[in-house]
Amino acid sequence: ESLVPTSNMAPQAPHHPGNIPQPVHTRPLGQFDRPIPNGLNPQAANRGDVWLVDLGFVAKTRPCLVLSIPAQELTDRALVTLVAHTTSTRGSQFEVALDVRFLKAGAFDTQNLLTIPNVKMVRKLGSLSPEQLTEVESAVRHWLGL
Repeated sequence: ESLVPTSNMAPQAPHHPGNIPQPVHTRPLGQFDRPIPNGLNPQAANRGDVWLVDLGFVAKTRPCLVLSIPAQELTDRALVTLVAHTTSTRGSQFEVALDVRFLKAGAFDTQNLLTIPNVKMVRKLGSLSPEQLTEVESAVRHWLGL
């Protein structure tokens, strides 16, 4: 079994009496050393899922809709592209208000697209219907001029 780091002793100053080398704590290579393809990760976020996401200290946690597909290969980056949900709507043409039982009244703000590491995903709240996902996709295409 591979361990990180490979040395079992911490770097030490030149030997002096009483300077005893201390072992370095090692751990087995694990799930955070490389991306895990969706097929191997039952917690993977899928297109159309709505997750509570840690967006950092300013935005705190917020519901977000997953737009990207899950990583398929170990060489794929462990990232996910999202549309944030807001309860502070402005009536913009780029906001998509949907009646979803697991969300407060608000809208998906398609001007607020973000790509984050998978580790920022906190927990799945639910999934949109295919028709609801199509509404958000249409607004994203309009915002991006696609």
